Amino acid sequence: MADIEIPTRNPPEHKIRAGNVEVAIWRNTDPEGKSYYTFTLNKSFKKGEEWRNTQTLSKNDLPKAILALQKAFEYTTIRKNAKEIIEEEMGIEEEGVD
Repeated sequence: MADIEIPTRNPPEHKIRAGNVEVAIWRNTDPEGKSYYTFTLNKSFKKGEEWRNTQTLSKNDLPKAILALQKAFEYTTIRKNAKEIIEEEMGIEEEGVD
């Protein structure tokens, strides 16, 4: 019997959780090699003994989602700015890299 290779998905670069609401931060690269971020927002809940995820939020989930999204924005903005500062001070120039 031949081994079947199942493609694996790269994990997110970082996750931020506020209670049962989580933002996953994904680093992507466009065809020109430039990096950019995308984000997914999920809420975990337990149904019986099984944990599930949904993208549907209740009114009470909104403050947690806002906090997690704000932290995701800070993570990507501060990370990018810190990288730019370091590269500038070291005289490093990288074409097509964010």
